[in-house]
Amino acid sequence: MSDPFIGTVVDGKLSVIRLIGHGGMGAVYLAEHQFVRRQVALKILKNDADGEEVVERFRREAEAASRIDSPNVITVHDFGRAESGRPYISMELLDGETLGAVLKRGPLPPREALRISALIAEGLEAAHHVGVVHRDLKPDNVMLVARRGKAPRVKLVDFGVARLLDRQSDAQESQSQ
Repeated sequence: MSDPFIGTVVDGKLSVIRLIGHGGMGAVYLAEHQFVRRQVALKILKNDADGEEVVERFRREAEAASRIDSPNVITVHDFGRAESGRPYISMELLDGETLGAVLKRGPLPPREALRISALIAEGLEAAHHVGVVHRDLKPDNVMLVARRGKAPRVKLVDFGVARLLDRQSDAQESQSQ
């Protein structure tokens, strides 16, 4: 069965090149933005993932990650709908592997484990600073991004079950106590 998105242009600007992977909520494609010629990862919600609650969770994933400005958190570029009506998230394309895949090959050297842990903590700190709680932190949601001649960069990904804290309501709640 051929993939209906490969070879198409999503939202009039994202040329879908190939499938990268798929998960519970959607498929992730390599795409290129037609105007700025940047390659991106394009996550499109699955057809069978219908319902307002699922679409809202997907939108919240885009909003949560886009609030965070950190070199240790994936960058979200856009959220929209494909011509088919399926919601999508356009985000930074990462070249690397998950921490989970690395750990399956064996334990990390202690210094590398500490370095990665510190960078994960920095990403979480940046998220918490803007009111985002990841809620699904696990090795498969940590990408180790290859860099020439340097230690891999750490990127937190998949904010699909993140909680967005409303700073104003939190402040009002604190004042009323």
